[in-house]
Amino acid sequence: MGNFQIKQATPQDFNAVKALMLKALKLDPNAFSTDYSDYEKNNDVWWQNYLFNYLTNNSSTFLLAKLNETLAGMVGIIYDKNGRRQHIASVVWFYVQPESRSLGIGIKLFDALLKDVELHPNIKKITLNVNSPQLKAINIYKNLGFEIAGTLKHDLLINGNFVDRIIMEKYL
Repeated sequence: MGNFQIKQATPQDFNAVKALMLKALKLDPNAFSTDYSDYEKNNDVWWQNYLFNYLTNNSSTFLLAKLNETLAGMVGIIYDKNGRRQHIASVVWFYVQPESRSLGIGIKLFDALLKDVELHPNIKKITLNVNSPQLKAINIYKNLGFEIAGTLKHDLLINGNFVDRIIMEKYL
């Protein structure tokens, strides 16, 4: 299996995170609510602004899984600061590289993410959106205690096909 570790992303990980996000969008177009072509055209200033909160732990945490020093996966969580929603955190950018799947990396990423949530006692609910073709991801989330809260029908148009987005949540 190799040696993998989970670490919190820092500004020094900028290029690696940007590259993995672009790779994820390109290789798995059904997995995300945005398209590769929407992100690949952006310059580094846009990317620095986009990734700032993720890489500086400013109202979010972004975790990386490294397998033998190669970036194998990522997951982020955004802590809502809005007064009426400050009890909610949202999972974003969960992705494990195809060659690193089935090694337990995704579960380890989520375990670390849930440990981070424990450091925020005001968080009472974790939410995420998953596209309906992502059956394996949906099962992973269910095994982690998430439940389906609703479906946004025909929410995305991916390669000419309508795709539903499933809203999942976990109460703490």
